[in-house]
Amino acid sequence: MSRGQRGYTLIELILAITILAVVAAPLSGAVVLGLRTGTDAEARLLEANDGRLLATFLGPDVQSATTVSTTDTTCGGAGTRLAISWREGSTDVRVAYVAESPGTEQHRLVRRRCVGSTVEEQVIAALLAPTTGSVSVACPSGQRTVTAAITQRSGAATTVSATTRTTTAVCP
Repeated sequence: MSRGQRGYTLIELILAITILAVVAAPLSGAVVLGLRTGTDAEARLLEANDGRLLATFLGPDVQSATTVSTTDTTCGGAGTRLAISWREGSTDVRVAYVAESPGTEQHRLVRRRCVGSTVEEQVIAALLAPTTGSVSVACPSGQRTVTAAITQRSGAATTVSATTRTTTAVCP
């Protein structure tokens, strides 16, 4: 009988399975590590984007301000950490930075821009730590500099400061 008709011996099958296991184990480990690294990198990228968005919006908003408040909830409602207002021509513009928890594990910072009855909303930071201190705003009484800080779920923190252009727009 030729080898093609006999098949493989038990020793040959065990040897082939062993070689397959030796090759497949590290290969599957590398795939899992690659997927995990990609997910971690994506989370870090999203956190960096949150800090960038805060810096992008807070600076111009504070620089435009004619009034600054940490207690005014007219535009932002509950959770308002910072309220800023100014005039564009004959139109009053209000901007509020609001800390929200729309779900049990969701904590975010939202920027609301109110012009008349129109409200525009932009999520500034979506991956905040689930604590009440994940968004803080410092506006020392009589000062023109506003400092906002966010803390991400990972523990990474971003702090942004901006100063009003007008000397009359001071913190209460």
